[in-house]
Amino acid sequence: MLQVVTLVSGVGAFGGPTRVAVNQCEALHARGHDTLLVGGSTDLPLSTSRIGAAPVRLFPTRRIAGSKPMVYLWSPSMLRWLWRHVGDFDVVHVHLARDGVALPAAVIARRRGRPYVVQTHGMVNPRSGIAQRAVDLLATRRVLRHAASVFALHTEEIGQLTAVLSAPRRIDVLPNGIAVPPAAAVASLSNGPEFLFLARLHPRKRAPVFVDAATALLSTGLQASFTLVGPEEGDGAAVNSAIAEFAARHPGRADALRWTGALAPEEISARMAAAYAYVLPSVDEPFPMTVLEAMAAGKPVILTDSNGLAGAVRDYGAGIVVPGDSAQALVEAMQRLACEPTLAEQMGQQALAAVREKFSIDAVADILEGRYRAATTTTKAIHPAQPEESHD
Repeated sequence: MLQVVTLVSGVGAFGGPTRVAVNQCEALHARGHDTLLVGGSTDLPLSTSRIGAAPVRLFPTRRIAGSKPMVYLWSPSMLRWLWRHVGDFDVVHVHLARDGVALPAAVIARRRGRPYVVQTHGMVNPRSGIAQRAVDLLATRRVLRHAASVFALHTEEIGQLTAVLSAPRRIDVLPNGIAVPPAAAVASLSNGPEFLFLARLHPRKRAPVFVDAATALLSTGLQASFTLVGPEEGDGAAVNSAIAEFAARHPGRADALRWTGALAPEEISARMAAAYAYVLPSVDEPFPMTVLEAMAAGKPVILTDSNGLAGAVRDYGAGIVVPGDSAQALVEAMQRLACEPTLAEQMGQQALAAVREKFSIDAVADILEGRYRAATTTTKAIHPAQPEESHD
């Protein structure tokens, strides 16, 4: 089994898709399957052979013309390797995005006659730009149409993929999964509760909103701490400026609000376990792995109502869901958990129960095994074959 992801980073720069790919490979490897995760890298040694328990092979990756968006990543050496070796595998699983790594990898699997499945993680949605429409006409639609299975995170993403396809086909929901620890860790409250923001400092994650809420609460005298962990991806300057301004106004409490920088993916679980609660104020987030990781650590979570996990958090009572457009609601949610540790503990236990019942990596591995097995019996897609259009 070959899995392909755009970027494998030592600081989690590609976020959830890489974490999902690693989790899947670890679970399948534990079941005795011969797995390999292939990805680009910009910060890890190319000699790295494992991420956790997942066997990996990394290739140098760069950005076209020094551009910042991930869509402009590409890895010529990886694509050459795939062209030569993709036939060595029974099935290929591509964590698909419109970039210069994952999309060409899927094209290669298709052109070389290997059965393949794709999982899009909310990264392939309808776009009106000329460049995106051209990419869809030339490659994305064909890749989606001829995949043995297409996996989406939820029904909303199924609608988005159907719009990209402009044609019907079967698309299945495959939630992200995570290994469930035997017991939840209990955070120390000796210095007050710690609220943790652990994510890329990308504008979509809204780290400055977390900082604003933290400064509002600390200014009231609340005995708590607020920590941001994650690599800089656009909001670092704003975060540093706000933290410096708070420290200047409240020098005696400067250590209660800090940004500690990036963290290696394998260190995330321990960092989550050390926190009191996890806060992610991002909007329109399809299925953030960090929220699952916090829940698996038995932590209550605070997120917005447009988060793809908001429904599960509400259903299980695993935290507090706030309106994405209300900064005050975020402040009140954190204050409530800080002042009600019994409630926070109860929500944390319910968060762990949600992971065990709904988001276990074992359930995901069961689905993948079945779909891989079906894919290897035929190189045709599960849906009736669609004739290729001369212009598509």
